[in-house]
Amino acid sequence: MSLATNELIQQVCGVTPCFDLEIEALGLLDYTGHGRLLSFLDDPKYLSQASSNPNLCAILVTEHLANELKKYNSSVVMLVVDDPRWCFYSLYNEVARYRNKEDSPTIVHPTAMVSQSAYIEEKNVTIGARTVIEPGAVILGPAIIGENCIIRAGAIIGGIRF
Repeated sequence: MSLATNELIQQVCGVTPCFDLEIEALGLLDYTGHGRLLSFLDDPKYLSQASSNPNLCAILVTEHLANELKKYNSSVVMLVVDDPRWCFYSLYNEVARYRNKEDSPTIVHPTAMVSQSAYIEEKNVTIGARTVIEPGAVILGPAIIGENCIIRAGAIIGGIRF
C-alpha cells in the first residue's frame, strides 16, 4: 500500500498493529492474487478461507472470531475491531482516495455506446470497449467500467459522494 500501513490502520480503524505490517493487497478472503493480503472476517462460515489463504498476513476480525481463527491459523496478525467489514471498506476507500488524488481525463473507448442523455464526469472515469451506457445513467469518478458492460437507464455508478 502507498500510505504508511500502520498509521493508516490506526487512523481508519482505531487499532494499532503490534509491529510494522507489510501489506501489498487489500482483498476478500478468496483473493488468489500475489502479495501479502489484508482482509476481514465477520462471519464464521469464512473461517476455512481465512485459515487456508496462503497470502493472508493480517485480518480485521471480531474478538470472538479471532479466538476461533487462532485454532486454525496462528501466523496471521489479527486486528481485533468491533466491525471488521466497516473497517475493511473504510480502509479500502481511504487507499482509493489516496491513489486518486490526481485527476485524470475521462476515457471512453471508441466502440462504447453512450446515450446523449447519460452524464459522464469529465475526470477519473474509464469506459471499456463495446460497453453500453443507457439514457439517464450517471457515471461519477472515480470509476472503471470494463468491456462489454451494460449500464442500465437511471443507474448511478461511482463517486465518493455516495
